[in-house]
Amino acid sequence: MKRSLVLFSGGIDSTVAAKEELLQGNNPVLFTASSFAGEVEFDSAKKIAKELGCEQVTVNLSPIQDLFRGGNLEFSLGADLGGCPNDGFIAAPLSSNVLLMVALMYAAANGFKRVVWGLNADDVALVSKEDIDRHLELNMALVKLRTGEDIELVLPLLGLSKRQVLERGLAHGLPMHETRSCANKDAFDICGKCSQCRARATAFAMCGDGDGQSQGAEVTTPEDEPQEVTHERDN
Repeated sequence: MKRSLVLFSGGIDSTVAAKEELLQGNNPVLFTASSFAGEVEFDSAKKIAKELGCEQVTVNLSPIQDLFRGGNLEFSLGADLGGCPNDGFIAAPLSSNVLLMVALMYAAANGFKRVVWGLNADDVALVSKEDIDRHLELNMALVKLRTGEDIELVLPLLGLSKRQVLERGLAHGLPMHETRSCANKDAFDICGKCSQCRARATAFAMCGDGDGQSQGAEVTTPEDEPQEVTHERDN
């Protein structure tokens, strides 16, 4: 049994990634950064972690978000990768690097040899595979240089669309309706407007599931979903 550290927001992707670690016989610890989750999303992450029976570690990165108060930048993981604004705000550069590096630091300091990140193909649709590989390799090389540790970084969902990830979660019997995926960090309920709310609502609609928690969010269903996804990794 491998101990793994799963980047965990309580959304669709991280919930499925955590479950698949369990199904592989691994022992996942769920790593949640509070500054990347609004109140309702953070509470959802805690509830789902308990339902999965997994230990959860939380880290408060809100002081980093405070650096951008009063401007139009927001410390946001999803928007940083997807390039999508959130109600007039845009993601601060390197937001995703900060979260990944903090997780890798924690892993190296606590004996984890495996870190799991539930990125899906839609998350990185605007990024080339070469850029993704370079992004991850640079982070891993820095960890190796500074700690001497070889840590495996696994992206098990990178070859799947959001809809496909949701279908997998429903097939696993996971509480997918309890997940939250909202980029509005000040919301005490889902905003229904940001890219993550729309992606979540669209995935449920494409699965023929009228998700009550996505009511009010815009659904943009593509006419033809790609049958093949180019973002694939061996691990």
